[in-house]
Amino acid sequence: MIALGPKVQAVLRQFFTPSIDDYLFSPERSAEEYRAARSATRVTPRFESHMRRNADKRVKKPKKKPTEHYDTIGYGHAVARACDRAFPPPGDLAKREGETQDGWWARLSEGERETVKAWRKAHRWHPNQLRHSFATKVRKAHGLEAAQVLLGHARADVTQVYAERNEELATEVAGKIG
Repeated sequence: MIALGPKVQAVLRQFFTPSIDDYLFSPERSAEEYRAARSATRVTPRFESHMRRNADKRVKKPKKKPTEHYDTIGYGHAVARACDRAFPPPGDLAKREGETQDGWWARLSEGERETVKAWRKAHRWHPNQLRHSFATKVRKAHGLEAAQVLLGHARADVTQVYAERNEELATEVAGKIG
């Protein structure tokens, strides 16, 4: 069981599907929704000749199809892509409109590529950082046992890796006992 508060439930409600067995976040479903949105906003008419030609061009067996659910690696990649969109590199280092990934990387000099790598490192976060922050916040407010239960750990020593110690509490206790 995973305990979720009312605020989290309200945010996640928009991702619910009619089937209780569906994954909450699905790359496969996301790709379908993206294609449907593109199709709905299409400006040019669909001529039969274009549809046949496009069907011939379409890859019959793609190398990698979207999966039904995220795994840890896919989730990390999705977060990294979202960070790159939210925090693009400044000025001429950014990818230009209509520029491919390979074209953008080829346009940059070696020094500029290193600058982009440093920018990404400073402006990306990782999913486990949420877990660490949550664990620290819960441990600080409600103690180690609450953090252990909410993280689903069988042993408290594992939780201590995630949740930072409460240094303020140590200072307060030391002040009281002298």
